[in-house]
Amino acid sequence: MTSGVAYGWYGSSTGLNSNPSWIVPGLSPNFYLGFNTKGIGDVDGDGFDDVIVSAMSNYHAYVYRGSASGLATSFTRNYYQADPSSGFGTGWLD
Repeated sequence: MTSGVAYGWYGSSTGLNSNPSWIVPGLSPNFYLGFNTKGIGDVDGDGFDDVIVSAMSNYHAYVYRGSASGLATSFTRNYYQADPSSGFGTGWLD
């Protein structure tokens, strides 16, 4: 059983950190958080880039807001697809 985990590495003018700067664990066993993770730009208009992370087990996608101190570790938006046959939350985030 795996709850999954999403990782993020912050970069600078000298490159990426060697260890993850942002770690968010899944909420429960077999949750599979982090099946896909993608930067989505500044969707809330606060001047900081945000990230969306899918969880394969429950067809949800979670938005984590960026800030001056980095990404939040609690999601601010949760998108859900009630029809599992749609593949929402299970495909690549392009």
